[in-house]
Amino acid sequence: MALRKGLLTVGLLALLASPTWAQFGRDGAAGWSGGIRAGALLSVTEFEDEIGPTIWGYVRRGVAENLEVELSGGYGKYKGSGDIADWTAERLLPQVDTMGDAYSTDMALGEVRLLFSPFDYEKWNPYFYAGVGFVRYDLDEQFLRTNDVEPISSGMLVPVGVGAQYKLSDSMALELSGGYTYTMLDDLNGAILDKGNDAYWTGLLGLTMGDFSAEPARPVKPTPTPMPKPEAPADQDGDGLTDQDEKTVYFTNPLMADSDGDGLSDGDEIKVFRTDPNKADSDGGSVGDGDEVGRGTDPLDAGDDVGEMEERAVEMPDLTEFSLPTVNFPLGGAAISAEEQRELSNTAMVLNQNPGILVELQGYTDNVGYSADNLRLSGKRAKAVKKYLMAQGVAGWRITVKAVGDEQPIAPNDTPEGRAKNRRVELIPR
Repeated sequence: MALRKGLLTVGLLALLASPTWAQFGRDGAAGWSGGIRAGALLSVTEFEDEIGPTIWGYVRRGVAENLEVELSGGYGKYKGSGDIADWTAERLLPQVDTMGDAYSTDMALGEVRLLFSPFDYEKWNPYFYAGVGFVRYDLDEQFLRTNDVEPISSGMLVPVGVGAQYKLSDSMALELSGGYTYTMLDDLNGAILDKGNDAYWTGLLGLTMGDFSAEPARPVKPTPTPMPKPEAPADQDGDGLTDQDEKTVYFTNPLMADSDGDGLSDGDEIKVFRTDPNKADSDGGSVGDGDEVGRGTDPLDAGDDVGEMEERAVEMPDLTEFSLPTVNFPLGGAAISAEEQRELSNTAMVLNQNPGILVELQGYTDNVGYSADNLRLSGKRAKAVKKYLMAQGVAGWRITVKAVGDEQPIAPNDTPEGRAKNRRVELIPR
């Protein structure tokens, strides 16, 4: 019939007109989705009812979290048969005549539904639906004739039901639904009787197109390219001052952490104590900067050095008859041997008995290796001797340290014996 063909055309056009698709709509921000479904329609009337076909096209859009709106259009065949002998004349309003052994009605259907999806599964999307609709129907075959029946008419619908989608892929889902539709009509079967309005059950299988990804598409922010960290300025001796600053600003040795040998690093002297990194006794009060810091006096105030100055007031011995030993070291090392320690212990005893003697420790190496490395090693050797003497009771302010490196050998470096003599710390009285 013309009505049926027109409805099918409209439904298919509505389906194809949707340009974009979206996921189930749980997030409330989905775009469009749509599909087609078909199945069976079971009439509910005063007579024996039969199953007829039905087909639908629909489009949807998410409007809130877990909520979608559906607009659908379809066709249904409302049909059945009955035995008039089962009905007495009193129950037929008005009296009717038999026109055949069955009724059949073509229905053009349109509905607006709300779909609620309270569950969140990876593959399944169960939902409940309810809505309102409109039907335009045409009595194709009539079982009974009554005076009140129009062969072509229309009315309102109220559909309710349940359904579920099963994700086949990220763009396609299989859909199964079933429900009950109550009509505001009593003549879909061609007869108006006193049993109530007509209705029908539906069972449908469909295919929905959409974006069924686990997450809705979101704009991806570009990852900023991290700026390369600037390389820290070189500080070969680790004293907290860059090599460049030591060379051009402070004029200290960039290869020695303690250029003046007072027990304080060059960086601490500049940044913490404000002392002169090139002068072991910045205030000239006779007590070295490191010793003043150690005993809690001000290395920039000569007035608090008086205790040590009194100690130095002892009569100076005749240094022409006084000599101090030379300490030798193993290849590449700064450890003091047991034999050398015994010698230094005797030296410390003499120094403690003669508090007026000051000592300069001059460190040397052989010519093995790089000169810069040798300079650092010579300083370590001189500091090792100072540390040992201080452990024996010699005041640190009486001892200064000087790194010489490999520049002043006392023996040829072309033999093992000569190189062994050059690996030394000389104790110079002053």
